[in-house]
Amino acid sequence: VISQLLSSNTCDKPSSKSEGNSLDTLSIDEVKSLCEILYKDAQNAELNDELLAKLQRGAPSSFQNEVNDIAEAFDEFDFDKAHEILESLLEKLTNNEY
Repeated sequence: VISQLLSSNTCDKPSSKSEGNSLDTLSIDEVKSLCEILYKDAQNAELNDELLAKLQRGAPSSFQNEVNDIAEAFDEFDFDKAHEILESLLEKLTNNEY
């Protein structure tokens, strides 16, 4: 995970966040993989800040509202809400509803 974050170079450019989003957008498979891990974390009332940050930075704009809601739920330690939103997003990703 750390090597993936380091190789993305997003840590080097905090001031160019908008440019970074267009260059470092995650693929649908990557978004799905991160969501699956965060879904399991939410089930266990755990939070992986690094994965959540990676999802926030790289999520395609079509998922940004859901990602923001997920981050807010985790920030509030509302793991049930995060779990529900992640479940809904995973269904969309699995059914190619994007």
